[in-house]
Amino acid sequence: MKMYHVFHVSLLQLYHVPTISRRIHDSPPPIEVDGEHEYEVEDILNSRIFNSQFQYFVHWHGYDVKECTWKPIKNLLNAMEKVHEFH
Repeated sequence: MKMYHVFHVSLLQLYHVPTISRRIHDSPPPIEVDGEHEYEVEDILNSRIFNSQFQYFVHWHGYDVKECTWKPIKNLLNAMEKVHEFH
């Protein structure tokens, strides 16, 4: 039996813009260490090997989980405590 993604018109509703304004969360500014800008690591969530390079999936302090990024170990030298906690 073949099924199609079809909905009856009575199931559809018009979109209404929410009346509650969304809160805008200001992310913290970077910290300056030895003249360079750095961000604080809140947690390391995962690891992988990508292009023959070991990387960590980093959750940054003060940022939403959607803004996590993959970073190589060379970029996390000041967060080695978090790397050791992960392992």
